[in-house]
Amino acid sequence: MALRYVTGLVALLALFGLVAPAAAQAPTPQATFRPQIEAKDIDASLRTDWYGLYLQDKKVGYYRTTRSRENGGIRDSFFMKMQVVSFGIKAEITMEQSLDFDSQAPYALKSGRSLVNDGASPKDYQLTRTDKGFNAVLKVGNSQQKLDIPPVDLTLADVMALDMWLHKQPKVGDNIVTKDFQLDTLDMDIQTNTIKSVKDSLVAGVPVHFFEVDSFSHKFKLSVLNRVDDQGHLLSGNVSIFEIRLEPEDKAKNIEFSSDLFVLGMAKIDRPLGATKQVAELVIEMDSKFAKNLEDGPRQRVESAANGKSLLKVGKKYGKEVKATPTEIKDSLAETLAYPISQPRIKTMADLATAGAKTPEEKVSRLVNYVNAYIKPSLTGNMPEINDLLDRRQGDCKSYALLFVTLARAAGIPAREMTGLLYMGDDQKAFGGHAWNEVVLNGVWVPVDASARESEIDATHLCLGADTHAAANLLNTLGNLQFHLVDVKNSK
Repeated sequence: MALRYVTGLVALLALFGLVAPAAAQAPTPQATFRPQIEAKDIDASLRTDWYGLYLQDKKVGYYRTTRSRENGGIRDSFFMKMQVVSFGIKAEITMEQSLDFDSQAPYALKSGRSLVNDGASPKDYQLTRTDKGFNAVLKVGNSQQKLDIPPVDLTLADVMALDMWLHKQPKVGDNIVTKDFQLDTLDMDIQTNTIKSVKDSLVAGVPVHFFEVDSFSHKFKLSVLNRVDDQGHLLSGNVSIFEIRLEPEDKAKNIEFSSDLFVLGMAKIDRPLGATKQVAELVIEMDSKFAKNLEDGPRQRVESAANGKSLLKVGKKYGKEVKATPTEIKDSLAETLAYPISQPRIKTMADLATAGAKTPEEKVSRLVNYVNAYIKPSLTGNMPEINDLLDRRQGDCKSYALLFVTLARAAGIPAREMTGLLYMGDDQKAFGGHAWNEVVLNGVWVPVDASARESEIDATHLCLGADTHAAANLLNTLGNLQFHLVDVKNSK
C-alpha cells in the first residue's frame, strides 16, 4: 500500500487545475516480482493504519489503509481526506478505494471501487469481473458511462509484494519491480522499489528496524521515499512538499485547511511582461535544478547558462518539432471514461463544431472557437466531468481542456491535455497553474488553448508536460520556481 497515497495527491492537484487528468497508458514492459503467499501471510497482514497528511508541515488531511477479509474474499483499501484551499475556495475532498480479491490462490482481482467526492461532482468508479474481462462503470450525478476492458493481471500477491520482500531483509541497493492497478484510468502502475538505507531507531520507546525505500512510479514519473519496517508496515513517506506520518487515529484526524494551493504553485517574475496575448517571444532565467521539469517542446527550449542557471526560451521560433509516436496517436484518439467520444451527444457536437472544415487544421481552429464560445469562464474547485460540463456550460481552464479533447477525438483529431504555467498579468507579475491542449497535425504535436481562443498559443505558456508526466514536474517545482526576465518581444 506504500504508493497508494500518491494517487490521492495527484488527484488533489488535478482537482484544482494544477495538473491535467492522467491518460491510460500501457505499463512499462518488465518482469515484476510476484511472491508466493499463503493464508498465514494474509492473516498476518490484516490490519488498519492511520497517517497524518502534511503539506509543508501543516497537517491538511489524513490517510487510512486497511486489509481485511470481507464478502468472502480479501479487501485491500484506503481512505484519504484533505481540507484544501485554491483560488480562495475551501474544499473538503475525500477519496476511497477498495480492491477485492478471491479468497483462494492465486487470489485474483475480482472487483474494485473508487469514490472521489470534492463537494461538487462526486465520482463513483466501479470495476466488476466478467467472463471476458472486466466491466468498468463511472457514475457522476445522473450520468453513467460503461466500458468493457480486457482481463486485469493483478493478484493480492502483487499488492503484498513489497511487504513480503522486506521480510527477507534485502540489502542496500537491492530492488524489485511491483505493480498496482489504477481504477480511475483503468491501467497498471509499474513501480521500481530500491533499498536506499537500512536503519534502527526508537519509535515511542520501541526499537524499530526499518528500510528507506525509494519507490519510483513509472505511471506518475515520481520517486517517493518511504520508510517501511521489516514487516512491511509503512511508517512515513515523502513526495515533494507532502509527507505522511504513521499516527494514532485521533491524532491523524486532527487536521486544518491548507494554504492556498494556487498561490503556492505560482512562480513570480521580477519584471512585467505586458499584455499576455501579445507576448510572442520570452526568455527567462531560472535555477538549473528545475530545468528538467520545463523541457524542450513545440514552443519552448531550455539552455544552460552561467552560475548554475538555465534559460527557458519560449515562442514559435524557439520550439522544436515533436513527432507523435504511433502509440501516442492511438492513445490520443481513444475513448476513456473521461472522454466518452462515442456518445451521440458528443458526436453531434463534434460534427456541428467542425462542419464545413476541409482540413485537420480547419477542424482544430473551429473546435478552438466552438469550445471557447460554449463555456462561460468560472473559477471552480473541482475536476469537471464531461456530461455535467455540457449541462452547466461553465468552468475554468480544466473545463475548456476537457471539452476540447473530447470533441477533437470524436472528430478524429488526436488530442491530449497539457499542464503548465500561464502569465497572470502585470498586476500579479506571476505565472499560475493552467491547462491547455496539444493536437497532432501533419504528424507533430501542436499546442492550442481554447480558453484563450488561441489556435497558436502565446509565449507565456510554460509547459510542464502531458498527463502524469506533468504531475511529477509540477510536484518537483511546486512553490520553488522563480524567474528573472531576460528578454520579451511582443507581437505588433
